[in-house]
Amino acid sequence: MTVLSIIACKMLEDELTRVLSLDATLRHLILVDNLDGMGLSRKLRAQNRSHLLVDRDEIPDRIKDLQKDDFGKFMKPLLKGFHIIRGRAMENASEQEHIVVVNVLRMALHSDGKLIKDEVYKNVRDMSRFSDGILLLYGLCGNSLGDIGNDLRDLSCPIYFLTDRDGKRVDDCIAVALGGNKRYEKTLSEFPGVGFFFTPMWAFNWREIEKEANKSSKSQSLGSMLNSLGYLRVAMLDTGLHYTEDFGVESKVSEFASSYNLEIVCLQGSTEIVDRCYQQAKDGFFNKKQSGL
Repeated sequence: MTVLSIIACKMLEDELTRVLSLDATLRHLILVDNLDGMGLSRKLRAQNRSHLLVDRDEIPDRIKDLQKDDFGKFMKPLLKGFHIIRGRAMENASEQEHIVVVNVLRMALHSDGKLIKDEVYKNVRDMSRFSDGILLLYGLCGNSLGDIGNDLRDLSCPIYFLTDRDGKRVDDCIAVALGGNKRYEKTLSEFPGVGFFFTPMWAFNWREIEKEANKSSKSQSLGSMLNSLGYLRVAMLDTGLHYTEDFGVESKVSEFASSYNLEIVCLQGSTEIVDRCYQQAKDGFFNKKQSGL
C-alpha cells in the first residue's frame, strides 16, 4: 500500500476535513496524536470518518503493520495501545489501497516566517522517510516556503503543492479559500478598503493567533493595525464548509469588526483548490508506483 502524508496548516483544517471525509476509497487514515490535530479529529468524528490517533514515533511501525496484514488482523493489537476513532466502513475501496498520514502544525507558526520555514522543512524531511508522496497544505506564506521544492530536492519522495489551475502555487490560505491568486487580486480590486479576510478558521482563532504574535513582539493588534493603515472593511469568506462552530451566525467576525469599527463584506469562497490538489497528489504517486518509477 502506498503512503500519502499530508502536512497541513491548521487554518486549512476544514478543507482537510472535507476531502478526507468524502474520500470513499480511503480505508486507512492516521492522524499524528498531538494537540494541534485534535480539532481535525473532532470534525472527522462528527463526519463519521474512521481514523487512528497515533503517537508520531509509532507511525512507521503502524504503517508496516498495515502493509503486512489486512485491516482486521491489526485491529486487535491496536486496541491495547492506541486510540481508535470509530466510524462508518468506507465503501467502494479502490483496488489500489492507500494510507494517508496527517500531521497538523500549530497556528503559532504564522507569527514568524522563519519559524514556518524551519518547522515545515523539518516535518517534510521527517515524514519523507515513510512516505511515497507528501502533500503540503500550505501556501507560499510570504514566500517563506517558496524555495522548498529546490531546497529539499534530495528527498526520496515527491512533494505536492497547492496550486491554481495554471499550476502556480497559491500565496496563502486566503488565496486557497478564494480559488487562486488571480481571484485574490481581483477581489482586492473589486472591494477596496478590505484589510483582512476571515475564513471560518481565522474567525474562530484570531484571538489566539494574535496572542501568540504578541509574545514575540510588541506589535499592534490586528484591528489596531488595520485602523492605522486606513482600512475600513473586513471580508467574511463562506466556502460552504460549516465544520467550525459559531461561524454561521457571524458572531466571531462581528465581534472583531465591532471592536474596531469596521464594515463586514460577505464573499463567496471555494474548496476547489484543496479538492483538486488532494486528488492530484493521490493520482500522481499511484501512477508513478504503477509505472515502476
